[in-house]
Amino acid sequence: MNKTKIIGDRALLQENKADKVINGIILTNDSLSQKTYTIVKLGNGRLTEQGTIYRTNPLKEGDTVIIAPNGGLNVEIDDEKYKLVNCSDIFIVL
Repeated sequence: MNKTKIIGDRALLQENKADKVINGIILTNDSLSQKTYTIVKLGNGRLTEQGTIYRTNPLKEGDTVIIAPNGGLNVEIDDEKYKLVNCSDIFIVL
């Protein structure tokens, strides 16, 4: 996984299996209508027409997020399951 490099304005997410406490609220994927994910890796940002990299979001690795219901691409890396999403598909940072 360390050699995996995310390109562009994308994020690699891992589904949260266990309960997670955020801001005093216990989140369980069984009780939510939307699953929660943890950001594992982020891309370097969007490439502008001028050729510079522009990060368009305040996201960071380790953030817990909720994404669009059918957002992302399911990928498997080193026998682990992940979702690769455009950062614009991330709706909520918890």
